[in-house]
Amino acid sequence: MYSWKEIEGQLELIPVQFTCNATLKEDNIWVRLANVIPWSDLEARYAKTFSTVKRGRPGINARIALGALIIQALLNTTDEMTVAHIEQNPYLQYFLGLESYTTEPIIESSLLTRIRQRISAEDWQAINELVVDRFKKVEKARKKTKKGVPRAESGELFSKKMPQEQLILDVTRVPSDIAYSTDLELKEEGGKKEEKDEPRAESEEPRSEEQPQGQLILDATCVPSDIAYPTDLELKEESREKTKKDEPRAESEELRSAEQPRGQLILDATCVPSDIAYPTDLDLLNQAREKAEKILDELYAPGKRIQGEKKPRTYRQKARRDYLRVAKKPKARKKEIRKAVGKQLNYLRRDLQHIENRITQSGGWPLPPVRAKELEVIKQVYAQQKQMYETKSRTCAQRIVSLSQPHVRPIKRGKKKQPTEFGAKVAISLTEGYVQIDRLSWENFNESTLLQESVERYREQNGYYPEAVLVDKLYRTRENIRYCQERGIRISGPRLGRPRAESKEEKRMARQDARSRNPVEGKFGEAKRRYSWGLNKGKLRETGEANIYLTAITMNIARFLRGYFFIFFRLLGKGEKTAYFGPFFLLNPFLS
Repeated sequence: MYSWKEIEGQLELIPVQFTCNATLKEDNIWVRLANVIPWSDLEARYAKTFSTVKRGRPGINARIALGALIIQALLNTTDEMTVAHIEQNPYLQYFLGLESYTTEPIIESSLLTRIRQRISAEDWQAINELVVDRFKKVEKARKKTKKGVPRAESGELFSKKMPQEQLILDVTRVPSDIAYSTDLELKEEGGKKEEKDEPRAESEEPRSEEQPQGQLILDATCVPSDIAYPTDLELKEESREKTKKDEPRAESEELRSAEQPRGQLILDATCVPSDIAYPTDLDLLNQAREKAEKILDELYAPGKRIQGEKKPRTYRQKARRDYLRVAKKPKARKKEIRKAVGKQLNYLRRDLQHIENRITQSGGWPLPPVRAKELEVIKQVYAQQKQMYETKSRTCAQRIVSLSQPHVRPIKRGKKKQPTEFGAKVAISLTEGYVQIDRLSWENFNESTLLQESVERYREQNGYYPEAVLVDKLYRTRENIRYCQERGIRISGPRLGRPRAESKEEKRMARQDARSRNPVEGKFGEAKRRYSWGLNKGKLRETGEANIYLTAITMNIARFLRGYFFIFFRLLGKGEKTAYFGPFFLLNPFLS
């Protein structure tokens, strides 16, 4: 159940007695961020995750729940440390919507895991779109202000004491409109001037009218038109566009022509590795055997045995020795590994048979839900490993590589350093520096199939198609190229088919597209080195997906706050103490 409570928009005025008989600074990053995030829209989306039946204790406020997760992602801390930061920092409490400072616990650390489990991937995607849409509106309003001075919605961004204008001085030379002079020309001009200054003789009679006078100078030149320098590629594209314009268009095409393509859309995909050990068949079977032995111990506990019943033999000590004999070798041969895998399969098959017999004898399902889920995973691992052992193959459908995280799959990336990664595959689109996740899947997929979907989503959000789609070679399929050409969208990358000699214009365009695609690689680096995409520590499927989406939301917040970066140079000049995290500074008045 969730008790709806209308959020009172943004706290425009900071209470004077918020904490320690002092006023919070309005230029603090958490204060400014609290006035920009659309809390009311997030509240409406968060309330849909609860049941409509009004029964039980109401859920925690959406601003506290989502705000705590945003704080955790920005500070990159654990659940316990996030709660401790919130209790100690009044700026964080103001960010969460509290009206006064309190030292009482606001939220339990264990509740953050439940919140991540409650919110689905679709809800996270919708929350990210709401935040990005809000940021774009604020940036557009900032650009429309006079003299380019950005202003927040609640008031001026800068203090009145801050200088608003600059005086720039420089010196230059103003050339006269004369021809470039040489010594010979100057000498001739000087001689002509002397002839003009001399008085004419009286005997000279005025020339007759019939005598030739003056000079007639003939020459030719070219008057250039106001057009761009023509190339074969551009002329061919212009002729194709002209033929399209001459053809009769339908109403939908006429409406589309009014929507001129603008902006750039950058697409790419990466893998977010999970926090698991590097999987091998032998290690995986050994872990499955040990878990099966623990399940047998619970089924044949002293209080659960029938009178006179004996616990079946499992040969666990012998199985352990057989495993260590090969696992401890730095470079075991293939025959030795295959023989050890076959032995572990036999040990595991015997344990699973004992478990099935025990469940059948009890006439029910005596295992708790957690153990029952582990047993299903062990059965799947046994079936997959047996299939690969018998067929002598190394792959199978939906292969399990971790017993604790059975949803993780191997993702073949083809990179030289690490050709295979184990985690979730994420396809993103980058527009104006803001990240949106197009697809998140634990199974491998071909990201080229998402191009048309991403372009249509771009049009829904902006009202027009992108002018260019910057992608790598994988996206340049015939279907995608035809789709972009029909809508007047330029797609980057080389032509299909046999390579041919490229013109200078094509080479220049290819270099420019490669430079324009650099931001998406930078986003991957930021997400993996600064945030949690480098190693996803979420153990459950839901918490792992929540961490990925929260990282995207956090990067969008950091992208928006970079516009306020220069504010903190003024704070440093005044001697204020600041704490650096990520791409911007956070004002932290509690540092000693």
